[in-house]
Amino acid sequence: MSAPESQTPSTPPAVGGGASAPTGPAKSCSSCGRALIGWGVVSFPCPKCGSLGLGRCAQCRDQSVGYRCRVCDFQGP
Repeated sequence: MSAPESQTPSTPPAVGGGASAPTGPAKSCSSCGRALIGWGVVSFPCPKCGSLGLGRCAQCRDQSVGYRCRVCDFQGP
């Protein structure tokens, strides 16, 4: 009898609840969650780690509402 073969999953399970780096522009405001549609919205990479996916709606930008990068926890105004 031979030893059972170990099966490797095609994608590793998430450990520790860490967020994966977004791969494209943000679709919602990183502060309030509104859809980034219309005038005055912006999508940009994180100033600290460079991951994509940070976005701000016009209202949160105007009021300097804080935001946080899901990858490195950078916090900005």
